[in-house]
Amino acid sequence: MGLLGGINGAFFIGACVITVGLLLEIIGVSTEEWSVASILHATLGLRKVCLDGECTSYRSRRAVLEVTEAFAILAILGTIATLAIAVAYVTSFIMGTEKKFSLLVLVGVVAFFSLVCAVISVSVYGSTFHPKNMDLGYSFILTIVGGCLTALGGVLSSLSA
Repeated sequence: MGLLGGINGAFFIGACVITVGLLLEIIGVSTEEWSVASILHATLGLRKVCLDGECTSYRSRRAVLEVTEAFAILAILGTIATLAIAVAYVTSFIMGTEKKFSLLVLVGVVAFFSLVCAVISVSVYGSTFHPKNMDLGYSFILTIVGGCLTALGGVLSSLSA
């Protein structure tokens, strides 16, 4: 069944899933709970360390945190680009131009790029900076779930042709 001039409903579901993934990625990168020590009431983030509710910036930021943040931001930018391409695809229908199959393929490719960047981000953090005596926090988890949702939404949108 086609919606809006013949666009499949799976495309719109995929776009909604991508949007949710974007929100989760933004929340994950912007919050300071990548590592959590419940007993000490301490959290570590990409930019700050918090102890008993008081947060301070790192005096000297390690390169691993900058790499983690850079790939997380690339994942966010990739997700934004995925949504922009999806909007361009819908606009091509509204304007009455022919169906652009290449835009559908590009949605899937850029969404996969976003997932790869999110996976690199959490892998670098988890393998090099995360203290062994602390648990992984919700920021870490939201970043990877957001990347997975982006890829899932990209696949749904791409396969809707």
